[in-house]
Amino acid sequence: MVIIGLVIGGVLIGRDLIESSTARSQVTQIEQYRTAVHVFKDKYDYLPGDILQTSALAAGLVRDTLGCAPFCGNGNGLIDCQEDFPTEYCNRQQGEATTFWQDLSSAGLIQGTFSTGLSNTSTEKTENLLPKAKIGDGFYLSAATGGIIVPFNDNNNYFFLAYNSGQCNGSSAGHCIFSDKIKVIIAANIDKKADDGLPNSGKTQAFYSSGLSPVWAGHDYAATGHGYADEVTNTPKTDANYNGNSTSCYYNRNPTAQPMQYATKTNANNRNCALSFQF
Repeated sequence: MVIIGLVIGGVLIGRDLIESSTARSQVTQIEQYRTAVHVFKDKYDYLPGDILQTSALAAGLVRDTLGCAPFCGNGNGLIDCQEDFPTEYCNRQQGEATTFWQDLSSAGLIQGTFSTGLSNTSTEKTENLLPKAKIGDGFYLSAATGGIIVPFNDNNNYFFLAYNSGQCNGSSAGHCIFSDKIKVIIAANIDKKADDGLPNSGKTQAFYSSGLSPVWAGHDYAATGHGYADEVTNTPKTDANYNGNSTSCYYNRNPTAQPMQYATKTNANNRNCALSFQF
């Protein structure tokens, strides 16, 4: 029994070390991309994707015409998706959200070559449009302006870390559809290393662009202004209590309104989370 206990303990310690290393690698990748964005802005005076088309071409950046079909580069400091609604939440991979990665790659600031060649009738491998995340196969990073507050735009830009099947369909409403499949323990470790370790505060939070709408990970809470609401009925809750369940990314399980915590005590290895990183 002692030997079995030691073996199990060794396996658990090894798993913890791997998960901690995975979280560190992911935070490093986010910081590298943040740095690349800042260098790009210092050099070209605009954010990648947001740089005016004429300025981008004059600077020698490579842009395909399909990526700019909706529009790209209005210079407003936001990673917009649609010309008609430049200040609304960027809920699909088009416009500046796709040229963002192409601009960084073309400027030689990140590894990889990315296309924006996704029309309304085509399909494309996700890895040709977006960089793979360091936490493992099936996870990708996208970028857009947004926020979880109504009307889903807080005038900040974010990297979103979430799962995708590996293919984006131009005929679908969101082009690239994402879901929350990061292990709770890994999401918690990433947040602790990158920010304050809390899912609903700071520059790293547990919400993401699903490709259809902005949602909190775990699909259990949606912030509306200063409060919270049931995501199905959009009915405001009377307090910030949330007991959670097996699909929760976080909860507080407290009769008083305390900050949410990642659900590591009960759901540590459940794939319930996705993350956003403000830049």
